Amino acid sequence: MALVVEQVHNVAFEEGPKEAYEGPGDEESGARAQLQRLEEEAVEIEKKTREVRAIVKRFEQQRQEQQQLKVVEEARAAAQKVEEARKRAHKAEEEQKLAEKLLEERRRAQKAKEERKVTEKARAAMLKMEEEQEQSMRERVARGRQLLAWADDADEIDALFTPEVTCIATGAMATLVLYEDPRRAWAYTRNQG
Repeated sequence: MALVVEQVHNVAFEEGPKEAYEGPGDEESGARAQLQRLEEEAVEIEKKTREVRAIVKRFEQQRQEQQQLKVVEEARAAAQKVEEARKRAHKAEEEQKLAEKLLEERRRAQKAKEERKVTEKARAAMLKMEEEQEQSMRERVARGRQLLAWADDADEIDALFTPEVTCIATGAMATLVLYEDPRRAWAYTRNQG
């Protein structure tokens, strides 16, 4: 401030108005008036300089605040992206678990299906074997009944029953008796003994 006043004082004496030097005795008063005006202008300039500095400072603060807001917004956006990525990862993990569960259920269903096929095949084979056994038993019973029908005539039996036929008839008879009545089978085997 003192430097500004000194410069203004120097300028006043070097480039002051001509009327300040016209009359004798008015030089000092004119110089003082000029100096006072210059000092007032200097004060006004200093005031406006302070206002400009305040404005610049305010703009700088606003710029810093805007930068801070921008940084905060960027940080918030980054955090949001991280959260979205975390949600996507969690969703992908859940989908993977669900897919693994479905795959495991499909494997179990396939295994159960294969086991059912094996069971059905075994059951079919067992039924077929039982049918074959039953059919064989029926055939034996039929042969035994036929032999018993032939046995009504003793003469025919004596003529018919060679040792080989006797063995066949005895087996058929035992099968028939065993199939129809276990008590008769026991009596038959005792009589044969």
